[in-house]
Amino acid sequence: MPANTAVGHGVKMRQPRAAEGADYLFTTAFRYNTPMPFDLIIFDMDDTLIHSAATWKTAEARLFRLLGHAYTPAIARQYKGMNAWDVGRMTWENLRPDGYTAEDCGRILREYLMEGFAGPLEPMPGADALLRALQGRRLCVASGSPPEGIRLALDHFGWLECFEFILSTESVARGKPAPDIFLAAARKGGVDPTACLVIEDSLHGVHAGKAADMTVYVVPSSPDPAIATAADQWFPDLAAIIPALAMTV
Repeated sequence: MPANTAVGHGVKMRQPRAAEGADYLFTTAFRYNTPMPFDLIIFDMDDTLIHSAATWKTAEARLFRLLGHAYTPAIARQYKGMNAWDVGRMTWENLRPDGYTAEDCGRILREYLMEGFAGPLEPMPGADALLRALQGRRLCVASGSPPEGIRLALDHFGWLECFEFILSTESVARGKPAPDIFLAAARKGGVDPTACLVIEDSLHGVHAGKAADMTVYVVPSSPDPAIATAADQWFPDLAAIIPALAMTV
């Protein structure tokens, strides 16, 4: 079970570690009614911290035009949360375009993405306030974007130094909804997955976080009710998370 809970606040409580025993659970949660602190807070980036879904859609649409095919909303939904190499491979497998390999498709898409990340970007509502409120906490980013794109986008807002490290799903075997990226973040941070909080926007991301046995907060980027019900808690914007995390200090 995930790591953190505030009794009466809708967040699930982790099971005590064997060395802690039931007394720890009782005295910490029920006697003092205080939540467990998270050892590591893991942020998704695209449409969680930065309004960059449009950057992805523009890059994907450009790739499809180059290959002579139409890009549709259904394709955009199918690709959401995937990294550029996976999108390139799936595009090649579905279209089999003449003169292009799967690697070509991934490489071209990455080039288009980097052009987008170098352009104007907008923060998601409440992102700056939440990061300021979390100063002193251990934070990282685990995103499907290229690592150089993550750094470029975060640096654009002066946020890069807020994070202990960044990870891209390009560095793991499977992208979201597989838990690989979040488990890699826990290993890199030297913490137990059950002591991690994931902050996400998408259903794939929520499923990945839950599969990693982490607590997941979601600020949904789409009206799909399944996103909110799959997470431990949902919030209307990032600033709304501040009171919940203030209780975990």
